[in-house]
Parts: sequence; structure tokens; C-alpha cells
Amino acid sequence: MLKAMSKRMKGWAAVCGLCQTRKKKGEKYQPTGRANEALDRLSVAASRKITGSRKSWTLFISTLAFLYHDEVCEHEEPVY
Repeated sequence: MLKAMSKRMKGWAAVCGLCQTRKKKGEKYQPTGRANEALDRLSVAASRKITGSRKSWTLFISTLAFLYHDEVCEHEEPVY
């Protein structure tokens, strides 16, 4: 998810949000407010997947979290 978000943000940063002009070759990318909003939405979505009962987890932020979930996993297929 983070790799996809990074690609989107590079695209957003290539165009000025105020004047809609593209950045010139060699200029550094500038973050936009849109990037912050996207990261906030990503954080909210991720927090919904890692809270609650460990049986319901579908996103793992560490190997230890996966092992903790795996002890009580009732999914029909492995979740990776």
C-alpha cells in the first residue's frame, strides 16, 4: 500500500496545486496538502485492520503480530 501511495504522491508533487504548472527537470518534488490527506486516510484504514480481536486481523505490522494472530486464526486460507 505504501509503494502505491508513494507513486501517487510523486505524480501529485510534479504539478503545482496552485498554478497547475509542471515541475522543471532537476527540481525537487514538493509535498502537497493532498499527500497529507492521503496518508491520514491510509492511517485510518490501517488502524481499522489492526484493532479489535486478533482473530479478525488482516494486516500485520510485524512478524510478531502475525504469529500472535496465527495462534487463533480461523481463516479458511492463510492471510499474508
